Amino acid sequence: MDQLGYLLHRATRMLDHEFAMQLREVGLTPRQASSLLALSACEPSTPTQLSAALGIDRATMSGLLARLSRDGWIAAQDNPADRRSQSLTLAGQARDMLPRIRAASERAQARVLSGMEDADVVSLFHALAALVERDPTALKGPHS
Repeated sequence: MDQLGYLLHRATRMLDHEFAMQLREVGLTPRQASSLLALSACEPSTPTQLSAALGIDRATMSGLLARLSRDGWIAAQDNPADRRSQSLTLAGQARDMLPRIRAASERAQARVLSGMEDADVVSLFHALAALVERDPTALKGPHS
């Protein structure tokens, strides 16, 4: 199969699986780790902003944030700019763990891309960035 959606889905599954393997020692899922990385890039943030940056629906984000808060990874306080929402920040253990989470992400990416020529990896990144940047409805994520 050479359909774009199929190939992107398979590549995403490969990376997600490898990231999960690399995160075992940290005790986080890829989605939890990605949420912490995204929050670290745009802290403080509201749940709505974070869900938009990650492309996760608000209901799923709500459960994810509840677990991260319960386990002491994030802190949620009333948003001083809008009392109807919360302001999210990283808790101390998340800040301390960020280098290990980033390292796990880098190892997963390196393993998935291993065997590819450097020029092909660069081309892949450029093509995907160009594709994503063409979406006028998308909010910029943590790696923009």
